[in-house]
Amino acid sequence: MLEWYRPNFSLNQLSQELAELLSEIFGYGVIFNHYSYSQAFLDFVGIHPLTTSVDVLAGIAEDKGINVNKDFSPHPQDWLDLLFSHLVEPHLGHDLPTLITDYPPATASLAKLGTDSDGNEVSKRFELYMNGLEIANAYDELADGEALRQRFEADNAERVKRGLPIMPIDENLLSACDELPDCSGIALGVDRLLMVLIGAKRIDEVISFGIERA
Repeated sequence: MLEWYRPNFSLNQLSQELAELLSEIFGYGVIFNHYSYSQAFLDFVGIHPLTTSVDVLAGIAEDKGINVNKDFSPHPQDWLDLLFSHLVEPHLGHDLPTLITDYPPATASLAKLGTDSDGNEVSKRFELYMNGLEIANAYDELADGEALRQRFEADNAERVKRGLPIMPIDENLLSACDELPDCSGIALGVDRLLMVLIGAKRIDEVISFGIERA
């Protein structure tokens, strides 16, 4: 994994730097296709992910033959993640490397929130896809300890509802978060990038000790 952070860098600047890095690796100028999360769902699933009910999402999964327990989850994002992995991801990044942007707020994790062109609240992050593989994940980093505390507390409240143990809140992380300058950060899967470079179909082809040899 290659991970780096850029102070006073926007997500757009970080995506440009990522394109420059890939251009050096591939030996030619790399241009990204920019694709919003919502538009990808509209094109490949036929629904708007920010407004569709769990019942509809579950019905689509059943219609597409995606087998899950009928009590899989009451939360829309779990179903969206499932449908994205089965019905959207395989189509991404075959002609051009594709940046998926404007993810739902529920996927924000440590990213800031913003609004998309339609006024919907979205997470300020992007993911890079090539040949149907997620290659990199980038955030406009959340530099607000109180906002992060609220997210941790909301996560723990949800865990209680699901009968899961409460996770301790990392006070050191919250304190450090307030000292973090405005920045964007990214993590890039080197092994997956190698798969694209050599046309590998299995990750075992690019790592020394695959699961079958662990």
